[in-house]
Amino acid sequence: MSNRSDPPQSGEDVQQVVEALQVLDPLLDIRWEPRAKMVKRGGYTATGQVIEPEYDGRWEVVRYDAFGTARWRPYTRICFVTEKVKVCPDLWAMPANGAYAPLGTWLVEFMRQADQWNQEQARQRSADLDALNARLEAQRMADGADGIEEAASKQYHAGTKAGGGVSDLHPVTIDLSH
Repeated sequence: MSNRSDPPQSGEDVQQVVEALQVLDPLLDIRWEPRAKMVKRGGYTATGQVIEPEYDGRWEVVRYDAFGTARWRPYTRICFVTEKVKVCPDLWAMPANGAYAPLGTWLVEFMRQADQWNQEQARQRSADLDALNARLEAQRMADGADGIEEAASKQYHAGTKAGGGVSDLHPVTIDLSH
């Protein structure tokens, strides 16, 4: 395994992919991270000399924003660009410690599909929550709890509506003559 510290692709190749990604989101970018993957641990010799670890670099997709994934950098790391692996029938992923993969138009399509999959999952979770809320609401109606809440709400509203005074619907009377 080579110690890949310099980017293996030209600036022009990278720029084409960056421009295509920025059509999806203008804050996206590609950076070379020479220390993305440790391939050999460091250590010490018998005489106490430091043995530096060896790293293999990876491209990383980043998004510049105010909410970086680490305080010391002005961007959020979306992912390292590695060889894709299938994680379920309709979803591919790029494992952080995966094998090196060169940049290409495939990455833009991968990001587009991942974004669509995430949107579909969010819509499905929202529909699931809506269905759960509807079931809970129907159960409250069946239990009669909703009618009690509505009556109490109307009584409170009527009482506070009269300028903060006590209305005739308020369940408490106050005798100030004492």
